Amino acid sequence: MIYWSFITFAVALTSGLFGFGGAGTELAWLGQALFFVFLTVSVLLVAIKMARDEYRPAEEVQDLE
Repeated sequence: MIYWSFITFAVALTSGLFGFGGAGTELAWLGQALFFVFLTVSVLLVAIKMARDEYRPAEEVQDLE
């Protein structure tokens, strides 16, 4: 998803460079929205992963020797 965010920013910059300001503005907004959706989903998934991990006491951890 972050890939698509960067692609839309690149297209927005390119269209702005060639004089299509309206399309560039809309694409920049779309890229920004995709970036924040990606950021929110990734933070949410990290929080869920941390909440689901269980504490393991030291005596349960096995050495790889």
